[in-house]
Amino acid sequence: MEIQVIENNTYISLKHKDGSFPNCFTFIFARSGYGKTLFMESLIEEFYRAGYTVLILSDVKDEFELGYAMFPPKKPYHLNRLKNDGKPIETKPVKLYHPFTLNIPSSKIPEINFYGFSLKDLRRPEWSMLTESAWESDTIRLLLNASSSISPNQGLFDFLHFIQDNIVGRKEGQSYKPDPNAFHLRTTGGTAKSLQDVASYFMTFKKHPFLVSDNSDLKKNLDWKKILEDQKHYHVFGTRWIDDEKLKEFTILVLLNQILRNRKFTTKPCLIIIPEIRFLVPIRPKGYKEFLAKGITSNLSIMRNVGRGGNSFATDSQVWSDVDESVRNSGTNTFYGELGGSKDIENVTKSMRYKSDRSQQLKHSDYPRSVIMQEQPEENWDLWLPGHCHAEEEYDFFEMYKGHFYEKMQSYKPLIDKIKTTIKEEENKIKEKIKKQIQKEKEEIEKKKAEKEARKQESTQKIEEKVEKVKEKEEQTKEVLMKLAWEIHQDRNLEPSERSYRAIGRKLDLNHITVKKYVKEFQNKLDNENNTPVGLEPIESFGGDE
Repeated sequence: MEIQVIENNTYISLKHKDGSFPNCFTFIFARSGYGKTLFMESLIEEFYRAGYTVLILSDVKDEFELGYAMFPPKKPYHLNRLKNDGKPIETKPVKLYHPFTLNIPSSKIPEINFYGFSLKDLRRPEWSMLTESAWESDTIRLLLNASSSISPNQGLFDFLHFIQDNIVGRKEGQSYKPDPNAFHLRTTGGTAKSLQDVASYFMTFKKHPFLVSDNSDLKKNLDWKKILEDQKHYHVFGTRWIDDEKLKEFTILVLLNQILRNRKFTTKPCLIIIPEIRFLVPIRPKGYKEFLAKGITSNLSIMRNVGRGGNSFATDSQVWSDVDESVRNSGTNTFYGELGGSKDIENVTKSMRYKSDRSQQLKHSDYPRSVIMQEQPEENWDLWLPGHCHAEEEYDFFEMYKGHFYEKMQSYKPLIDKIKTTIKEEENKIKEKIKKQIQKEKEEIEKKKAEKEARKQESTQKIEEKVEKVKEKEEQTKEVLMKLAWEIHQDRNLEPSERSYRAIGRKLDLNHITVKKYVKEFQNKLDNENNTPVGLEPIESFGGDE
């Protein structure tokens, strides 16, 4: 990029003297209200004329600010300046894009391509930012496995239930009731972050359901092959109806990643514009912005040479010091207007080693909206204004669109109803699946309970059989002792003292009372069988037996 003066007019030339169009990274730093956007709009026009596909990924003011290129300028200062510079009024055809959300107004609004991101297209940087997890963590591996494993017709409910079915750590033998407020997940503990934590990151997509199946029509509205080949339009991406700041910036990261991944579809050069870069790559990022900044920074480091034709990049910021240093240093062209704070002026002066007169220009410029070019700091440059309308403070984009393109205003209620129906069908399918799972689990529990009861009965029966055998054995042993005790007691060859109950007890290791009982029982048995045997005398007592 070179600044050239022709017929007393200053303009930016993308074409070098040798006729080449090298890709460049352009940064514009100036306080609020100084004219950064006007400069950006002039810059974009030059790239547009040079044949670049223009992709504007951020809309900080939620006003489709750079979409005003479709309208002619109205302000006298703007019209007079164009006339004095001999520059024609030139509106640009603009296509507007917005992530699908249930917050879309029910009234008629401008023609907008409402799109969704396929779950299967999300990669490590996007998942890392969304779940605030390190790139190499178990959580990211879990999400990557799920996104690559689900089928093209499976959406967010199926995606999260795939994670649930594969997560480790669920307590065996316990059943958990599905939570209808958390995609009907059984939110128990798991590896890395718990399933409940993972689910919480996706709750916002219930209101803004733009994470969709690979076959979704919302994904088809983001046809990168057509977009990257379309040099006729400005492609302006907004997030006006997304009320979650993290989700807005997540959208920018995904768009940037998908552009670079799809650059193979075109040989045409691309210009990527991200206003207010300090919000995405702050000097000291915290929370989710740490992972966002890593994703953005890694892309900026490689994007210039990605794809045939390459990519140029343009951004701006109110505060130079708030932007990550490595990102600032990646700029090939940096412009400074008036800066807003003394600390920022001091930091730029020291970093650029500007002399006092240049430092003074950062505080109060000689001409309104003039800039210093870092690569040529000797002069202040007053640049052309864009040939199209600029978003003035009192303007309303929707009213202006209605005034110029009333016939294109439309209601998106049919689209909202269609997506709601799709989501409900997906939810009902999951509910039916859960119902079958619960019934199956109930049957398995009943089966295990019956099997356990059968095993218990079998075990009890075996124990009883063993007890019977022991008792039988005990009875057999008792029978032997009874007979032996009786025979000793009746043996007339022994001395009476040896035939006493106590003497017998000592021999058989039995209590004398037990011996007496055994002798009587055996005698009764004999009496019952044969009456008193011939040759045997009735039981008699001996001294000391009682």
